[in-house]
Amino acid sequence: MTYSAKAVANLLIDVARENGSSLDQMKLQKLVYITHGWNLAITNKPLIEDGIQAWKYGPVIPVLYEEFKNCGRNDIMDYATDVNVADDLSFSFTPPKINENDSATYKLANKIWATYGKYSGPQLSNLTHMPDTPWDKAYIGGGQAVIDNSLIREHFVNLSRNPNA
Repeated sequence: MTYSAKAVANLLIDVARENGSSLDQMKLQKLVYITHGWNLAITNKPLIEDGIQAWKYGPVIPVLYEEFKNCGRNDIMDYATDVNVADDLSFSFTPPKINENDSATYKLANKIWATYGKYSGPQLSNLTHMPDTPWDKAYIGGGQAVIDNSLIREHFVNLSRNPNA
């Protein structure tokens, strides 16, 4: 299934909390990107519907940046939300969630946390900044180029074959 990046972010916020941890914006950005990348490698299908861009500090999902930029480098305390507007123009905020029956995505998020959760945001940024990564191939000095899912998938397939790559 494909979800909004906010739904995947909310799942990872829950996973971090279940493991007695918290996330800052940079770490959350990188974990959503990594979860999406591994999902592409495993299923050949995107996990998130939102675009990913190559920014100075690595892959960034702009919708998550906008959602959590007010947190700065502090821990994220609340879920990402969507605004729901009713016919009478009243509105409410609801956190998007992963389908409860999607056990594969829940398992993947927990595996990603077990593997990458020990790293800080800057450490994860360094991992996503290495030569020949999708970020490296897409980044144009100072630009915010889109990172194509085919590049992301290829990278994570290669990682599955050679974890030291």
